[in-house]
Amino acid sequence: MALVATAAVVTACGGGASGPTDTVAPSVTITSSASGTTAKAAVTFTFTFSEAVNSFSKDFITLTNGTAGALTKVNDRVYTLVVTPQVAQTTDAIQLSVDATKVTDLAGNNLTAVTPVVTSVDTTSPLVTINPLNPLNLADTSISLLDKLNGASITGTAEAGATISLTLWKNGSTQVGNIQKILVGQDGQWSYTLTSADYKLLDQGSFVAKVSAVDAYGNTSATVSSSAITVDTIAPALTNRSEEHTSE
Repeated sequence: MALVATAAVVTACGGGASGPTDTVAPSVTITSSASGTTAKAAVTFTFTFSEAVNSFSKDFITLTNGTAGALTKVNDRVYTLVVTPQVAQTTDAIQLSVDATKVTDLAGNNLTAVTPVVTSVDTTSPLVTINPLNPLNLADTSISLLDKLNGASITGTAEAGATISLTLWKNGSTQVGNIQKILVGQDGQWSYTLTSADYKLLDQGSFVAKVSAVDAYGNTSATVSSSAITVDTIAPALTNRSEEHTSE
């Protein structure tokens, strides 16, 4: 009887059906460090799988309009990839996805289809210009007393929404006053009206205005200088001339 009981125990321990088979396909969520914004520099993409996968590599990633850096394994389910936008890129967004046919979980199930992630990019420096002081008369480069009273302005164009930094340079070589910040309108126009403080610092004589622009994505333009502008706001003094009349 004891031998029969032992055989029954051995049979129960060694036999029986195997565990359930894994037939669930893994999935992946791709997020971007520039999500909801427009990138102007390198973007980090994070791949979060629903479960551990076999040997995920950069070769399984499809990428357009960018240069892939190193793929970093955070853990069995999470990887990151740094992508650098192309130089002077404004219209072609970075598009990134994963080839689902090349990725499997530990049970051999292929990854579910992946929706590409699109990240807008703007790495182009804005252009900025300064208009002639008098567009109707290019030879007129002076600010008269009447111009001052009417509110003489320095104007130009740049990318809509950009911020202009304007400085005034007496004789073209000495900066006077503070940097002025000017928001470019949606029509691409900007304007700065000289103040009484500016005239006091500039006094009479020549000056130039220098401007640069930073767009909404942080791209900076080159600095542009105006032509020399002359401040001549002092009216000429009246001279009284007495004439002697002699009578014969």
